[in-house]
Amino acid sequence: MDNRNRTRLSVQLRRQVQDLHRELDQAAAALDFALTPTAIHKTRVAARRLRVLLHAYRREFDSKEAKRFRRELKLLARDLEAAREADVMRHVIAQVARNRNGTIGSNSRAVYLRAMKQYGTALHGLRLTIAAAPWQQRLWDLRQLTGLSSLVKENGALAGKVMDRLVERGRRRLRDALDRAGRNPKRFHKIRLKVKAMRYLLESYLSKSATATSRELKRLRQIQTCLGDMHDEENVLNSLGAEPTLREAARDVCKKLELRKGRHIHAFKGHRKELTRIWHSHPPK
Repeated sequence: MDNRNRTRLSVQLRRQVQDLHRELDQAAAALDFALTPTAIHKTRVAARRLRVLLHAYRREFDSKEAKRFRRELKLLARDLEAAREADVMRHVIAQVARNRNGTIGSNSRAVYLRAMKQYGTALHGLRLTIAAAPWQQRLWDLRQLTGLSSLVKENGALAGKVMDRLVERGRRRLRDALDRAGRNPKRFHKIRLKVKAMRYLLESYLSKSATATSRELKRLRQIQTCLGDMHDEENVLNSLGAEPTLREAARDVCKKLELRKGRHIHAFKGHRKELTRIWHSHPPK
């Protein structure tokens, strides 16, 4: 736990809020220069990490200011959502529509071209959003909120001990959720959000060297990726199925997406089993 065993909780939280906001500010600034899927993803992740911190330690933050902070972060992520979803659509369709030669099959070409057009439209909309006053105001508001000394309540407890308890509690709750996973897509989505939050919490808890070698983090990332792919493909499947004019052209794509569900669930169960083994070898306190 390095020097956090000697650091007050309020001091540690202020430091983490500032560090995470710096990542968000840099990621958001990069969008002005290159509106790429990677830049959009980094901005969304940075905003989500801050929201996880504010939620996990909600008792340690001023409720009014933290509520406003979370609202601004949620609105920022919402502005990026359309471009992200359009990118997922084109990426998923490009994956499953390719034939053995690596080219888009003739039966699926209309669906792929439509997805590409939607992505271009979403990027254009995002460019307009980023250039507009509300987006810039939101970034400024987030900077102001980060700098408020009153955002974090004073707490003289040792940061290390509080973080130990929080991480162990998170592990127990996630283990219970994984045990009751079932096969429902909505439940898988909720578990994915819990896994993501646990991963971010653990990454802020471990030292850099421990983060790089953590078997637990590796499994959490694998579960997150597996469930994330399944969630994205489920959304694409539902979107294509909801449009009668696309059903015939999207038939091959939808058939392949249906087949991939079973593979994702099988992979999820394997990663869950390995994560459970790790927890059993170091049981939660």
